[in-house]
Amino acid sequence: NATDEALLHEVRIDHARALATVLPDDATNVFISLTARELNPELTILARGERPSTEKKLRLAGADHIVLPDTISGLRMANLLTRPTAIDFLNQPEERSYLNDLLGQIDVQLDELRIPERSPLVGKTVREIEVRGKGAFIVVAIRLSTGQTIVRPSPSQALHSHDVLIVLGHQIDIPQFAKRYGLGNHRSGRQRLQQAQDRDQGQGMRSRENSLNHNPLEYYASGNGHPGNGP
Repeated sequence: NATDEALLHEVRIDHARALATVLPDDATNVFISLTARELNPELTILARGERPSTEKKLRLAGADHIVLPDTISGLRMANLLTRPTAIDFLNQPEERSYLNDLLGQIDVQLDELRIPERSPLVGKTVREIEVRGKGAFIVVAIRLSTGQTIVRPSPSQALHSHDVLIVLGHQIDIPQFAKRYGLGNHRSGRQRLQQAQDRDQGQGMRSRENSLNHNPLEYYASGNGHPGNGP
């Protein structure tokens, strides 16, 4: 029972780095987020919400990231209706790899840069950031520390600690900029695409293994085994 504060102490919540509360009850997730945040101010909290109106309450309770399954499913279905070809393209591991290769050929990557506390970039505007980058990238979106995402931010948009910049630029220049200003969570879009591809391939392999384990006939039909001798 994660609503029990004593249990949270028992599992050493004060030493935890992250907590996910994904129960199907919004009030319970709000309570757990509030309690966990009080016990560990540095904790990263991921919370589930059933209703969009709960998102604000979860953020006030201390959740860093909120997932709304119904909203995500609705957007997914809408995109499948309005952009079926593009969605199918991005769903295929080999197509993601192809996109990854195309980005590499033109020396471009999509990246995310997190602004830490006391960074010299805090208080600067998007225009000033791009100037400091000397044309190495453009800021295409900002995820604010409040959780709001701004797409195509205004050049006058000011930056705050814990904001995450989504930038598009040159593969070599972005890591150098991140290192120069001590920006955290630097992981390129190419790396994320490759990791997604590797994950999908791994899931496919596990699915294949499970299928063979549960269906010996398929294993023998594949020519990899002989009835009576076992795999």
